[in-house]
Amino acid sequence: MKKKIFGGIAILALVVMAAWNVSIGSKTNGITDIMLANVEALATSESVTCPNGCLPNGDGCTCNGWNACEKEAS
Repeated sequence: MKKKIFGGIAILALVVMAAWNVSIGSKTNGITDIMLANVEALATSESVTCPNGCLPNGDGCTCNGWNACEKEAS
C-alpha cells in the first residue's frame, strides 16, 4: 500500500513540475519594444563622419572609429 501512495505522489510531483515548466516557457523573455529600440539606437551611429566610406592606402579615416591605414573616400 505504501508503494502505491509513494508512486502516486511521485507521479503527481512530475505532473506539477511539467505544468510549471510549460507555464514558465510560455511567458515572454522580458524584452520590451522600448528595449529593442534602445539597442537599435545604440547600434546605429547618430552622425556619419564620412558617408562615402574609407579607402586603402591613406593616413587615416574616421568612419566607424579610427582606421589608421585608410583614407576617406570623396
